[in-house]
Amino acid sequence: MPTLEQEPSPTAYPKPYQISGVIPQMSYEYDHDWDADIESEDEELADFGHASTKDAILFAIEVSESMLRVPEPAKPGKRRPDETSLLHRTLRLVLEAEKRKIISGPNDYVGIMLYNTKESKSDKTGLAVKPHIYSLQSLEQVNAYAIRDLKRIVEKADEDPEYLRELFPPYQDQNGNGIAIGELYLSCSSFIRAGAPSTGTKRIFHVTDNDNPHAGAPPAWFTAAQTNAQELFSSSVKIEPFFIAPPGGKFDTSIFYSKILPTEQPRYDDEDIGDAPQVEEGFAKFENLAEQLRIREQPKRVYFASTLELADDFVIGVKGYNLIVEQKTPSYVYVAPADKGKAMREAKVKTTAIDEETGEMLEKKDIVKGFQFGGAETAKSRIVYNDEEMLSFRSLGLPAGLKLLGFKDPHTLNFEDNIGHSTFLYPSESTYTGSTRVFASLLRACLEKNKIGYVRATFRRHASPRFCAMIPQEEQVDEEDGSQLLPPGFHLIPLPFADDVRSLPIEHTEKCTEDQSDAAAAWMKRLRKKTGYEPDAYPNPSLALFFKNIEAIAFEGELDMDDWEDATQPKVPQMMKYAGEGIKKWKELLGEEDIVDEPKAAPKKRKRDSKTPPEVDEGAFRSKWKSGKLASFKKPELQDFCHKFSLKMTGNKSDLIENINAYFEGEE
Repeated sequence: MPTLEQEPSPTAYPKPYQISGVIPQMSYEYDHDWDADIESEDEELADFGHASTKDAILFAIEVSESMLRVPEPAKPGKRRPDETSLLHRTLRLVLEAEKRKIISGPNDYVGIMLYNTKESKSDKTGLAVKPHIYSLQSLEQVNAYAIRDLKRIVEKADEDPEYLRELFPPYQDQNGNGIAIGELYLSCSSFIRAGAPSTGTKRIFHVTDNDNPHAGAPPAWFTAAQTNAQELFSSSVKIEPFFIAPPGGKFDTSIFYSKILPTEQPRYDDEDIGDAPQVEEGFAKFENLAEQLRIREQPKRVYFASTLELADDFVIGVKGYNLIVEQKTPSYVYVAPADKGKAMREAKVKTTAIDEETGEMLEKKDIVKGFQFGGAETAKSRIVYNDEEMLSFRSLGLPAGLKLLGFKDPHTLNFEDNIGHSTFLYPSESTYTGSTRVFASLLRACLEKNKIGYVRATFRRHASPRFCAMIPQEEQVDEEDGSQLLPPGFHLIPLPFADDVRSLPIEHTEKCTEDQSDAAAAWMKRLRKKTGYEPDAYPNPSLALFFKNIEAIAFEGELDMDDWEDATQPKVPQMMKYAGEGIKKWKELLGEEDIVDEPKAAPKKRKRDSKTPPEVDEGAFRSKWKSGKLASFKKPELQDFCHKFSLKMTGNKSDLIENINAYFEGEE
């Protein structure tokens, strides 16, 4: 049975729910129509993030013998990425998270704090730190320089698995304990106050594999940890636990962490990032931690906070969450050309309305909205409305909220009756006490009786009303570590009006024979994916290539297309191996002459003979060197120069430039 004690857990966003062939689509924006630019008296609701809201994340990562332990590789001399220490893998995840953050949330703040290190180190501001606290990355606005430094550490650890142990030797007292967790949370509070005092959300991502950090410690340690964790809660700082279970065991939070972490979590005016932490057990698989880190990077935003009217004078509070938001390339900005020695400046864009006949500039107060009525452009054919009149057309005078209309069997909802992605509905106690209990009863009844609900939804004041189907979803948890996979709630599916329905201009279709149908079914069965479509397995190729290009420029790397792979490209050779014969038979039955052949393998790239020096224009390089513009060459060009003149060719682009600088300086 579903449990609805808190808001949706941040450990897992629910995936679109499927019932009786109804699949929520993935792209739609409410109220994006002719009057979308009218200024509402209420604050506009955002899709998934607020441009003005900054998020601050401080990673607090334990350094211990178990976190630094390097497992033996399965194949001697060949170590896989998952055969490195937990600290190494965690820092690699943080690096990937920061790369995503710098694009999806460039105004956000990120910092990395290690604890239980022998050495203590303050951040760049010189803030006093507790002993055995190491500021690996100051809490500051995410930037390419900090990411580049972390990237170097991870790359060195890739080359030498014991590098992190040498860089961050662990600390233990005579009882085998590290520092008190109360001291850790006190240091986190100081870092957040100094580095990100004005951010909208403040979170601590606590990563550890030790479920009993105070073993044998005095009781005062436990009291201090409990007090400091509660003070963080009072300061609107949320602790997000990332607990890693030891191999073959489990992380038992009942020993310590479930007793000291607050039973509630801070809430914010325009968003909800979850309540009590999911601390039943740690992650049994490190892959689960990686997935949850990706999910929790962005704080959950409430799409709408409203009411659900079940009957006359029977209303509960609800909140809606957007689960799917189309990811697009960041908006570009206009920049003014840079003066010599100065950085480029962003240009401000100003839009002005001009009278078409006189060319006179118009003020906003002088402009009204008009619609063309008929073909002739005359004064009488242009219908003019003010904002108040247009708002009345839009909302029909209906109050904001959801109103339950009734219930039906799932099969009555057709597959095509869906004009947008789903919004996940969850109860909220902030407006009406007892909403959670009523909501849970409604959800349980729908699941037991196999019914779906129908509601009229007006998501905010002055918004256009629409009809939605309410599809119930039961809670699902991971069998190994108990973490929540899908929270219980309803998916709101926006339904079409009569004006939205279109018919196909097809009156007659060709019919196939039973043999042709059976032949098609045979090869389709061979190519069927048992797991269905999994969005996580298919990154948007155009976005991925765009970000890879940006990353290469920002981190002074080189765009290596040999490492580029488009996961959306069908694997034709494997498909033909499994179903080629069936496809040929099917096409023969169809009477097709062009039978599908095996695809030809792409020609292999010819490797350059390493013994033959490449052709290099030394004069061009010397000219760029004198003007200090060697960085304008691409990495392969720099490597070609180093190869021709017997210079060291290894290292990144900056290393190659240093080698070439030394070469020319030696000739002068």
